[in-house]
Amino acid sequence: MSIGHDTDDLAHGTTPLSLPSLTGCAQALSVTRYNSLPDPFGKWTTMVYHLRLVSDQTGLIEIWADGKKISKTEGIVGFKPFLAKESQYFKFGSYRNHAEFATVTRLDHYVRSEQKADVDPDGTLAPP
Repeated sequence: MSIGHDTDDLAHGTTPLSLPSLTGCAQALSVTRYNSLPDPFGKWTTMVYHLRLVSDQTGLIEIWADGKKISKTEGIVGFKPFLAKESQYFKFGSYRNHAEFATVTRLDHYVRSEQKADVDPDGTLAPP
């Protein structure tokens, strides 16, 4: 286990996850864990996210790292916005609780699209 990872491997591992008391935007979620996140220190990690952020049970978040499926979350993962659609925005970066080490996010070959073929044309970054 690398420095900075949880000692009980809850956030990064395949330990079963129970979400019984969530309210608001994140409720009625089903989380399936497939693999642990790779150690991100000292190397590039290729991340792929598939998001369907909607306010009903068809919501979906899938995550791959270095070609391995990490997790799938299904359920209510979106919300009904109070503002007009034009006021919504996409934001990405290092968001976490304070750590005893510096965190830096660098993006290389960033792609955002509504089509998987634009992000992963040969199917190696996010295999089934």
